[in-house]
Formats: sequence, C-alpha cells, structure tokens
Amino acid sequence: MIVQAAQRARVAANSLGARVLTTPGHRAVFSSALLIGILTLLVKAVTLGRDMMVASHFGTSDANDAFLAGWVLPGFLVGIVSGGFVGAIIPVQIDVRNKSGKSREEAVLGEVMLLSALSYLIITGFLLATSKYLLPLVTQGYSSSKYELALQISMVMMPAILIGGMAAIWSAMLNTKNRFGLVAISPMVVPAVTAVVLLASPDAQIEWLAVGMVIGNGLQAAVLFLGLHREGMPVSFGWHGFLPETRSILSQFGILAANGIIFNGLGVVDTAMAATLGSGSQSTLLYANKLIAPLLGISSIALGTAVFPYFSRLVADEDWDGLRHTLQTYTRLILAVAIPTTIGIILFARPVVRLLFERGEFTPEDTENVSRVLATYSFLVPIETIAVMMSRVVISLRAGRIMVYASIGIFVFNIASDLILKELIGIQGIALATVLNQLISLVFLIFLLQHLKKTKMGPK
Repeated sequence: MIVQAAQRARVAANSLGARVLTTPGHRAVFSSALLIGILTLLVKAVTLGRDMMVASHFGTSDANDAFLAGWVLPGFLVGIVSGGFVGAIIPVQIDVRNKSGKSREEAVLGEVMLLSALSYLIITGFLLATSKYLLPLVTQGYSSSKYELALQISMVMMPAILIGGMAAIWSAMLNTKNRFGLVAISPMVVPAVTAVVLLASPDAQIEWLAVGMVIGNGLQAAVLFLGLHREGMPVSFGWHGFLPETRSILSQFGILAANGIIFNGLGVVDTAMAATLGSGSQSTLLYANKLIAPLLGISSIALGTAVFPYFSRLVADEDWDGLRHTLQTYTRLILAVAIPTTIGIILFARPVVRLLFERGEFTPEDTENVSRVLATYSFLVPIETIAVMMSRVVISLRAGRIMVYASIGIFVFNIASDLILKELIGIQGIALATVLNQLISLVFLIFLLQHLKKTKMGPK
C-alpha cells in the first residue's frame, strides 16, 4: 500500500510539474527554487561531511552537548533579529525600487543596515554580561566542568552574532535582485572551515570548532559583501532622518521579531528539555536535525526563498488571481513530492544513520536513538514546506501581526507536549512535539489565508 501511494504521488508530481513548467511566472520560480535546492544540497553535503567528522571525534559526548548549548542562546537572539529584518526588508525594498527608484532604495537600506548592526551589537553586549546567568536554562543536569565548557564556547562564538547577522541582511538584499545562487552557496564556507580545522588537527578540542565557526561566518559575510558590490548595491551605513519606508520596515520587524521570539524559542525549549534526559540527549536531537536539514533545505528553504520575492511582486501589483494560483499549484506539487520522501526516510532512517555516523565515538546505541528521532522528524518535510510557503504569503500581505497570537498558543503547547511526551517516549517525544507544533501552525495558516483571501486579496 505504501508503494502504491508513493507511485500515485509520483504520477501527480509529474503532471503538476509539467503544468508548472509551461507557465512563465511559475517557470521562473521553479528554476530559482531548483537552483537554490541544488546549491543548498551541495552545502548540506559539505555540512554532513563535517558532521560525520564531528561524530567520529566527539560522538554524543559531553563536549558535543556543550558545543550545542553554547550557541543556543546567541543563535536564538540572532535568529529573531535576522528573521525580523529579512522578512520585513524584502517586500518594502521591492516596493521602493519599483515606485521610488534606486536612490531612495539605497537610503532606506542604509538606515536598515545601521539599525540592524546596532541591534546585533546590543545583543552581543547583553549576552557577554548575562550568559553566566542565562546559560543554566539550557544546561540543566550539567556537571560544573561541562557547564564551564559550554560557557567558554559561548564566549568564543560571540563575534559570530554581528558577522552572521549582517550576512543574513545582505543575503536578503541579494535575493530581491534574484541573485539566489550566491546566497544559497555562501553558507558552505562555514562547515568547510570547521572541517579543515578538524583535518588539520585530529586531536583538536571542541573549542576549535567554535573558532572555525566564527572564521567561517566572517568569510561568508565577505563573499556576500563582494556580491553586493558586483550588483552595484550599496553596503554603506547611513541615516536619512528615519524615512517612512524604514518606519514601515521596523513596524513589520517588530511583528516578525515577536513571532520569531516564540517560534525560535521552541528550539531553546527543546534543547533545555533534552538536557533533562541525560548526557548525549542534546547531541542525539542535533544529529537527527542535521540529517533532516538537507531535505528541508531543498524543500522549505529553497521554495520559500524563491517564492518570497515573487509573492511580494504579485502583492505589489495586486495580482490576486496570480497569487492564488501560485499558492494552490505549489501546495499540490509539494504534497506530491514530499509524501514519498517522508515514507523513504521512515523506511531507511536506521541504515542511513549507521552508514553516515556509526564509527569512532558514535556507537550502535547512538545509531538507534538518532534513527528513531529522524523517522519522527520526517513528517516535517510536507508540513513545514507548505507552512513556510504560506507564511511567505502572509508576510508579503503584511499581515504578520495575526501570526503572533497563534504563535503564543503554539509555544505554550510546545512546553506542555515536551514535558508530557519526553516522559512517555524519551528524546523521540521532543521530536514528536516539534512535528505537532508545525502541524498546528500549518492548520492556523490555512484558516488565516482563507480569511485574507476574503479581506485583502479581492474577489475570486
């Protein structure tokens, strides 16, 4: 029955794919998504190679747990600010470029870059002053030496906050020019540098991975900086009296950041809950995440990145029929491809984990634990991909404020489901809670878009 379902889904995908490729607008989005997907897959392949080396060197040891915990809080705060600015910049930048010209666009971007850089510096200062008080939130059950290692790693990675944050802003700017290739391939620098660190020093301690991450982020930012100059886009910080467009971006940023606090907080909660399940639990969750990430990169990240500027242009042009048609077409295409993918992950999770990781410090018991979590995460492929695409429509319509209220409920549900499910089925319960959170989010987005179709997208 599973095989027949996969075959039917493949036939549907072929039919939908043919229709997509015959429509110019869809063909452009599909081509961009395909390019991003291929390059993202290449990046994930390099990342997987690095992770295989990490697994061999550190397994699910205390050192690897400490490395994960050390970046949880900085990554959480950077994700909030970066996600807020990126989501707010793209629709406004495209609108300003179309209606007001290049000089106005440059002025707006100058103000946004200045404000974002100040935000990252404030975050860095805040964490330097408070990490020793906040880190215990995600290191419950750690010994004193393991906690000190996590704190040390966190301090080492602080420069990555500003560097990585600006790289995210510059990536968004390039995406508005449809320069998806450079943006998609540039993250490869980070895992490549950390892999070189391990190759150069097989006895390297976990702290060197943190150093490699900072250097890699710096090189990635340099690549994007050069890409902006090549496109003739400004990379200058300026102040022009707090332009109305900047105020519009900040208004949307506040909404998206509030939503990001809640949704990014889910990962912090999951990490903290995993720490209570004993040594190696955080690493188990991390390795499963590393394996599902390439598929989500090809699906949700690639498609979401490609369609966001396209959705923003359709909204700017008030092409509501085109927007509805694009959303419906890609929803069907996602389902046709993602369902067989999910089935495949469930069937082959254990042999894949064994093949990739089971060597050195990574034991057969680790393989069993990671494969069970990976099989649970597989349901994220269709759910998260559709949810990300729908959220891009909501953001393009500048209706993100409504998402915040639903996110609060999902956050509370996440805490409750983590607490209950981790006691019932251990670390797999935390993964299951993540899947349920995304499912609830998707259901909410479906109802929200039905409402927006009636109120903002004109008559059908």
